[in-house]
Amino acid sequence: MHANLTYCNDLGLLRTAYDHYVHYVLAEKYRKENREKGWNARDVERIVVQRARQRLCDRRYKFLVAHKYAKRYQVIASNVNAHSDDEYNTKTGLHIIKTLPYQSENETAFFQMLDSKMAEVDHMMGHRANQQVRRRPKKPIISDFEKTPKNILIDFYRPEWFNEKNHSKKLVAADLSEFAFVPVKNLPPGSKEHPDKRVGDISFNYKYWESTIKDYEINPRTPNKSESQSVGSSLDDNSIDLDAATGERDVDNNLLEKEIIESGKGKTELLEEENDVAINNGEDVVMLDAWDSRLAGGNWRMNNYYDDVWK
Repeated sequence: MHANLTYCNDLGLLRTAYDHYVHYVLAEKYRKENREKGWNARDVERIVVQRARQRLCDRRYKFLVAHKYAKRYQVIASNVNAHSDDEYNTKTGLHIIKTLPYQSENETAFFQMLDSKMAEVDHMMGHRANQQVRRRPKKPIISDFEKTPKNILIDFYRPEWFNEKNHSKKLVAADLSEFAFVPVKNLPPGSKEHPDKRVGDISFNYKYWESTIKDYEINPRTPNKSESQSVGSSLDDNSIDLDAATGERDVDNNLLEKEIIESGKGKTELLEEENDVAINNGEDVVMLDAWDSRLAGGNWRMNNYYDDVWK
């Protein structure tokens, strides 16, 4: 241990550190372990696995940048949540790759070819392979990591997983503007090189858009007729007819414009005079809110008047 002896005689600081560690850190671990047996051991293991994911993320990203892969792949590889984790198997001596619940077959195929290419380059350069030997099982093992990356290209996600999400979550999780991966069905059998890896985004999307977009539901679900009727029937007598309200607002706006033309004054000047009269007489104050909404961008003086009246 590299202990810092500078504050070893500062009893006040040591007492504070002791109270924090015992009464907060250890107490929190005790509560979690008491609630769920084995939680602390799993948490330590999870931290170790997450660090391994980060190292894998860094290696892949640096390789993509060094070998001038398209920018879309670099962006995806830079997100640690886009990389799968693994679990060491004592029987085989290998690290068994787990499958993220949201990753697509196209994304999986790309990273498999990328790992093969990285190993091939290391062998050609005479570099010692310092990364773990990872193997994918025939029967997928689902990863415990469920946190999804945000604003990542849509074909990173498995269509079945993506289509089950509501529209707001889809917008947060995915970039719906373009794609990144060649569909598995378009890959040559036994391919070890990712085709079109350096093709520009526009050309890539033009080539694969039609064959990929049809698998994803990117539009919000439209309620059926029965749902619309049930929603409409639940409205009470206090509901507003928007068409009628819009018509009344149009009439009010026309009257306001007519007053401005006849007086020869500007809109702001006329409204301020009417506000002064309303405030002095104590009447028609509620109309200030309506007037304020008629002005493009609002009128700060009218807002001040409104606040003064209701103080």
